[in-house]
Parts: sequence; C-alpha cells; structure tokens
Amino acid sequence: MAKVTAAELSGEGNALSCGVTVIRQKRPVAVAASDAEARNLDDLQNSFGDGPCLSALRTATVVHVPDVYGEDRWPRYMRAAANAGVGSIL
Repeated sequence: MAKVTAAELSGEGNALSCGVTVIRQKRPVAVAASDAEARNLDDLQNSFGDGPCLSALRTATVVHVPDVYGEDRWPRYMRAAANAGVGSIL
C-alpha cells in the first residue's frame, strides 16, 4: 500500500515517500514504507514520541505540514525532516 501510494502520487521530478504507522500495544510502530527514507523518518518520529503522524493518530484528524521549514510544532522532528530533504508532510 505504501509503495503504490507513493508511486501514484509522485510526479516527474517530485518523488514522494509514504510511511504507515499504527498503534500496537499502546505504542506507535512503523509497519510499512515505500522506501528506506520513509521508514527512517517514521522510526525517528516514533523515537521522539511526537510528530505530525503521531498527532494524526492521536486526534484522528488529517495533519498537513505544507512547509517543514516554517512549522513550529514538533521542532526536533521538523529539523530532522528538513535535514533529510523533506519539504512537506501529510
């Protein structure tokens, strides 16, 4: 599912990554990823215990970060995402 979603939403010159995190035994677990980058970012977010995907899981709402460089929430994760070359997150 992650690989198909990333492939379908990617455009020429704009490759997307996709990760899937679920809650198992009250802990977030990255269960699928389109590539190693997505897996690493999900694992990192889970190690921080907070971030956009975890907030989406907790609130059952869509969380959109249009620009990781201008995002105030989750500062440690946003720095890590920016350092990995991520521009936005949904």
